[in-house]
Amino acid sequence: MPLSAALDAQHEFFRYTSGRWLWDEESRLRERYRVFDVHELQVIAAKSVCAEKCVDMVKRAEGGFNKVFRLVMDNGSAVIARISMPNTGSPRWTTASEVAIMDFNADFWDGVSSLVERDGWTSHETYDDAVELFSQLRQEGLRQLEGEERAKFDRETRWADKAARQD
Repeated sequence: MPLSAALDAQHEFFRYTSGRWLWDEESRLRERYRVFDVHELQVIAAKSVCAEKCVDMVKRAEGGFNKVFRLVMDNGSAVIARISMPNTGSPRWTTASEVAIMDFNADFWDGVSSLVERDGWTSHETYDDAVELFSQLRQEGLRQLEGEERAKFDRETRWADKAARQD
């Protein structure tokens, strides 16, 4: 690949390319433009999975705060890397927040592990208690949400109420 083509490909990694804004688009795009050392990311990712080098890198997703890349290595391994955008605030606090959420989720699943596995499996003996727990969690979620977010949550969690009524 010629150097100019490689630089153009890298430039796409830096730019926000997942959507448009109806107003003040230039400002929104500047907020989400993040230059980073692509080669160094590839080197670090390769080392993390005992590979010699990265052979492919694709931007998989980007939201308002992060860009997510999939890096494929010469040994067949794949690594997911996340680059935060400048508008996310301090990396220290955003990482701390993500760790806190992961800890909360781990604590939740540890707390219900006697009733249900993380994949949703439950024994015949604990099924009724698990259904009751998730039905209560559903009701709490519905109380706290509004609008489209509430409607989506309602659609996605109806199974809990249906399962509770079947008993």
